[in-house]
Amino acid sequence: MMDKFALCRNQTEQDHKIRAATFYSKEDKTSGISYIVSILEDYDEAFDRLQMLCSLNQYKYKADRWIGLGCCIQSGKPVDYAVIYAEQWSFDPEMESIVSQLDKGTAKGKKRGRNDQCPCGSNKKYKKCCGKGR
Repeated sequence: MMDKFALCRNQTEQDHKIRAATFYSKEDKTSGISYIVSILEDYDEAFDRLQMLCSLNQYKYKADRWIGLGCCIQSGKPVDYAVIYAEQWSFDPEMESIVSQLDKGTAKGKKRGRNDQCPCGSNKKYKKCCGKGR
């Protein structure tokens, strides 16, 4: 897991693109971890993205616990902010729709356009969110 975190950091340092890694335990099926490396200097916006990523992953994998770790590449620290979700999974029609849309976009391998909605769930255009600077 730490190797994957380091790979995300190294890639972001090289190309200044946001990277994320997700780990889900298939054995116990109750928990997971998301790690996001951001180029954002605005910690509040970066933290909001981490929260969205964790919320979506917790729902997608039907986990009861999810840990989110994030860092802004400019700080040089491996972790700048964290979030923990410890709520029992339950069906949510709105989340089901969002996760379904995200899965469809990645399953087909369709390239995301700059004016498409960002897959992180922020409800912003891709070019104003995760595609910023690409």
